Amino acid sequence: MKKILFAIFSLLFATGLTFGQDAKKAEKDAEKALSAFNLDQAKSEKLTEAIEASDIAIQDAEIGALSKTWITRGQIYNAALVRNAVIKQLEPGASFEFKGLATAAVKSVEAFKKGLSLAQKKFETKDALTGLAEVQPYLTNSGVGAFEEQNFGLAYMHFKTGLEVHNLLIDNGAVSNVATDDDYDYLVYLSGLAAMSANMMAEAEEHYGALYAKKYDNAIVYEAMYKIYTEKEGVEAAYRFLQEGRAAYPDDVSLLFAEINHYLKIEALDKLIANLQEAISKEPGNISLYTTTGSVFDNLYQRTYKEEGGDRVKGDEYFNQALSYYNQALEIDPTYTDAIYSIGVLYYNHAAFLAQELNVLADDMSKEGLKKYDQKKEELLAQFDKALPWFVKAEQSDPNDLNVLIALKEIYAKKDDLELSTEFKNRLETVQGGETVTSYFKGRN
Repeated sequence: MKKILFAIFSLLFATGLTFGQDAKKAEKDAEKALSAFNLDQAKSEKLTEAIEASDIAIQDAEIGALSKTWITRGQIYNAALVRNAVIKQLEPGASFEFKGLATAAVKSVEAFKKGLSLAQKKFETKDALTGLAEVQPYLTNSGVGAFEEQNFGLAYMHFKTGLEVHNLLIDNGAVSNVATDDDYDYLVYLSGLAAMSANMMAEAEEHYGALYAKKYDNAIVYEAMYKIYTEKEGVEAAYRFLQEGRAAYPDDVSLLFAEINHYLKIEALDKLIANLQEAISKEPGNISLYTTTGSVFDNLYQRTYKEEGGDRVKGDEYFNQALSYYNQALEIDPTYTDAIYSIGVLYYNHAAFLAQELNVLADDMSKEGLKKYDQKKEELLAQFDKALPWFVKAEQSDPNDLNVLIALKEIYAKKDDLELSTEFKNRLETVQGGETVTSYFKGRN
């Protein structure tokens, strides 16, 4: 039994010795492959050989505890980043094959940080800090590239690592490529932007909150804090950030639109109108502003008409304002479907209010009551006549819009046109059943 145990122990010892020897050889191989690439950078495959050898070397307890093992690894990643940049510049569209290229800058930092923490000699510390300084611009460039590809989580990883490297260099008395406070703040801003775009709100708050505390000169910080605190505290409490931002940057269009959306959320229609009119003065060609403003006046008009004892004169003013803004949108683009449909709905809803009044008058069978009933009915039908051509245009643009089909069915029914009312009833049922129809009016006189 002792002989068997001794044999097993000897086998394990020999295996461990072999792995240690392999790790030492792998470290030497990594250094040789990197040196070969540095002598002839056309041999890009040497970098792949180098990183694969480094992968083996760092697994060993003894070799992986040496500063130079990790510094060499970081230098391999940095060489790959430089080679990739050169290839892209000289041969646009060409690809550079290297394991883990997308995160090479971050892995470079991990390697140099490890090398720095294990450094026993001054030159090892110096080499690690030099490597960290060299990778800084690639962290930013990789972050921007990932952001442009809408890989926001990867972008955040690079920007945040860039901040970490800067602080590490400064803490160790080295020179950072992030030369000024403005440069640093911009990197914080990029980190916050990437985090928010990735819906990493806690991380976004960390970065934007720091900028907000130091009153960073960028209006987007206030908009970002509004979005962050809307999730944390609710829209009303978060509004304080928009107020501060609007006071500090009264001409910033982005903050203006953020406030418009805020007022839309809380249905503060009176306040909303002033903001929309300000936005129109800044962007007179923005057609959606006119339809949005029209819809606000439309809402005010409906609200006034629905209120018991509502001011109908004021309601009619709102109606006319809504119509005016919809028509202004059509002056910019006569085919703008939103405005066309909205005008049809405006007249249709007015007819619906008149229908309610008509129902009340129906109870009065006196001669005077019947006269009022007939007058109100004529007024109602006139509103349907005004609504009809707008829904016809809307149907020509989108014959499968359920709301348009419902409106046409109801209008023709009110006009006692049973044939067309039935036609659109059938079309409505077809679309509701999951099928599509072609336009009834397109091509007709």
